[in-house]
Amino acid sequence: MKQELFKTRYTKYGHGFDVRATYEQLPLQGFWTWVTGKSGNKNAPKAAKETLLKPWQLFLQISWGYAVFFAAVLLGNEILQSELHWIAKVILSIPLMCMVVNRQRGLLHTFHYTIHGAGIANKKLAKFVCKWVLSMPILHTPWNNYMKLHVGEHHSVNTFCTDKDVDLQFMTSHGFYKGMSETEYWTKLVVAPFHPMRIYEHIKFRLEVCFVNTDRHEKVSRAIYWVLLLTAVYLSGYFTPFALYYLLPILLITQFSSWIQHVTEHLWFAENSEGLPKYIFYGSLSWGRFFGRPYPIGHTGWSFAWRVVKWGLGTLFIDIPLRVFSFMQDLPSHDFHHRSPGVNFWSIAPERAANEGLVSRFGPMTETWSMTESFLILRDHLCRNESDPFGIVTWYQSNKQQLETKPAREAAAVEAAA
Repeated sequence: MKQELFKTRYTKYGHGFDVRATYEQLPLQGFWTWVTGKSGNKNAPKAAKETLLKPWQLFLQISWGYAVFFAAVLLGNEILQSELHWIAKVILSIPLMCMVVNRQRGLLHTFHYTIHGAGIANKKLAKFVCKWVLSMPILHTPWNNYMKLHVGEHHSVNTFCTDKDVDLQFMTSHGFYKGMSETEYWTKLVVAPFHPMRIYEHIKFRLEVCFVNTDRHEKVSRAIYWVLLLTAVYLSGYFTPFALYYLLPILLITQFSSWIQHVTEHLWFAENSEGLPKYIFYGSLSWGRFFGRPYPIGHTGWSFAWRVVKWGLGTLFIDIPLRVFSFMQDLPSHDFHHRSPGVNFWSIAPERAANEGLVSRFGPMTETWSMTESFLILRDHLCRNESDPFGIVTWYQSNKQQLETKPAREAAAVEAAA
């Protein structure tokens, strides 16, 4: 049952209400769930195991990614061999590369969920698919390495967002720290991923984790895979478009795509100075990062028409490009993944919506409705020492006695056991 105490919380920079609710009267609700990243699901929550994919569903998810890769190389070859002006070739290549990045990172996130046990029930098949179909073709971290770095250290309630967390180490390497100036923050936000050393480190990490710092069977199988693949591509005569439309996105463009969302993925460098219970503190470090602006309900005539035009332009030129290039698949609801890592990515948005307002050991859910809003709360945290953007500390201190009642503890225990 929904509880007023656990209603969703917002920042001072946002609209202060659920923007997705203003879309409820529009047609094509599935499309708006994809655009915004937030579902309007009002059904009861499912158990995590109920959200797992059948093997054919997983392969369907993977297959369209491979279709994009093949199509990009073939179409890219046509572009390169055409007599078009080089500017036209660049313009035509941009959407191809964006879609390749989308599906390369899509495979990465499918791997990510599968390694959490949130892909398919058959663990042997899951491990085989992760190695040969999801990880190896995109030079992604092998299974055992990823289990340690991500599942063991990033997701642990004891090391999450600490200096032992590889994701926070990534932010440190890009020059971010608590107490930085605002000028430094905005400058590094824009230029840090383009620094030649960061690009070099990114490529070096990918190659080392795939071919050097991993298990012997991974080194051997990956070396054989890539030798055979590169040989086949070379003999086919498609090496140049393959390098440009497949390898370049993997080794370079993906880094920029990932950076846009990674920088606001969590409240980096946070400290539990107010003594929050560890799970509430853990929950406070992530939030739903949704896209959109209120649909202009309550307006008529020219006022309505003008507001709809502005709303539509924002959807077309801000929300959709960000969803395609950077926030693909589950990423707007990544906060819920940290609360319930066993929920499959096909179901993450509706299950997050189903769990909104329910009693949770992680505290109430929180959300922003633009990239700017997330950038501002991270700036406030790192530069102004304002580290409670959703008022979770105040919420806990005001409701501490109620949160410690037997029914609240029992509900949290049920959630933990799910």
